[in-house]
Amino acid sequence: MSQEYDQHIYDGDYDVACQSRPAPKETCPSSLGKIVKARSTWTDEDVTKIATKDKVVFSMVAVLFIATLALFVLLVSLDSRSNIQDNELKELLAEETRTQERDLIDSVAELKSESRNASRELERNLVGMVEGATSSLNQSGYEIMNNVKDNMREMDILRRGTGNCSELRDSHGITEAGYYMMRGNYYEANQAIYIYCDFKQYAGVSTCAQLTSNYNIVTYGYYLLGTSRRFQYCPDAYTCHDLVRRDGITESGFYQVGTPDDQYQVYCNLSPGFAVTEIWHDSMVEKEAARCESHGCYSHRPQYSISLDKIVKTVNNSRECKQFIKFRCLSTVLLYEIGNPVGYWLSRSGEKMEYWGGASSKRPGFCACGEAGICEGKSTKCNCDKNSAPVTSDEGYLTDKSKLPVSEMRFGDMGEDGEKGWHTLGKLECFGAAD
Repeated sequence: MSQEYDQHIYDGDYDVACQSRPAPKETCPSSLGKIVKARSTWTDEDVTKIATKDKVVFSMVAVLFIATLALFVLLVSLDSRSNIQDNELKELLAEETRTQERDLIDSVAELKSESRNASRELERNLVGMVEGATSSLNQSGYEIMNNVKDNMREMDILRRGTGNCSELRDSHGITEAGYYMMRGNYYEANQAIYIYCDFKQYAGVSTCAQLTSNYNIVTYGYYLLGTSRRFQYCPDAYTCHDLVRRDGITESGFYQVGTPDDQYQVYCNLSPGFAVTEIWHDSMVEKEAARCESHGCYSHRPQYSISLDKIVKTVNNSRECKQFIKFRCLSTVLLYEIGNPVGYWLSRSGEKMEYWGGASSKRPGFCACGEAGICEGKSTKCNCDKNSAPVTSDEGYLTDKSKLPVSEMRFGDMGEDGEKGWHTLGKLECFGAAD
């Protein structure tokens, strides 16, 4: 038996490395301090143990191999199933795509069909519109030409100075009833006015009452009564509201109103559903008052376009009237001192009025701001009565029909340096019909 020992000696559960060395003894110490038997002393039992252990190791290796193989097979199977599912999903997506493509193609075809139908309908409509427009243009062309002729005729009437229906008939050969623009007699000689002329001879009547009764005439204007060649104004009219109601005039401008023997001009300011009779005067813009100091020392009288008696007829035949009034001041009072105001206005009858425009209560010493409680001076009823700088004003509408129009305005307290006043009086405006 060799003096060398095997490197690996097995003893039960121990595996100890033993270095080769001379060992006369039967045992040798291992590096771990364990005592194992030398191979020369192994018994059959030792060999059987070793063989059994080898079989166990082999079995474990075999089981591990089989398990690995089974796992591989499982993975391959799963991969195959995944591929199958992927293919099925791809097929489903492809089928859905083909379905959507077919639907899209059908929708496009349907839209094309609807578009062709709409195009044909549009073409028919356009043809109809063009035909209608052509017809309208032809008709409008005739109307435009007629309007141009009428305007040229009116311009010729104005140029020649025509001012009544007789001249229209005798000088211009006009025989069609209607409103015609003529020269008026307001402030400027070239002022135009609308006058209604009826060139028909109305037999069997001699008065406006007979004309209205026998022929149901309601339009204000000039008529030929009986066999007379002289035009007569019928029936009586005093406001633009009357002209609109009975004749339906729509153009703003100067018109004649009054009685057959006494016609006069007023301005009709017309808007849909509203007619304003305006009576103008010569000072409707702001004017600076002359300097003076005592109460009411400065006076201004407006010159109206018609006489006071004619104005009163218009006012009395209207539902309501109003006139704007304003005083702008610098260190100047207006209605200060009730009962003896520095400034005031006079009614159409010359009555001294001690309230100002916008004061609906008509209380003496009150302006519009005084009634509203918003005057610049804490204890004053008019802005100007604060009597200080800077420039301020009091303004508003006068609405008492029985007092209008304003016949005069008076002011004072403007004699010292730095004291100034400016006044404005608007046109007289009347609305509606009296009850």
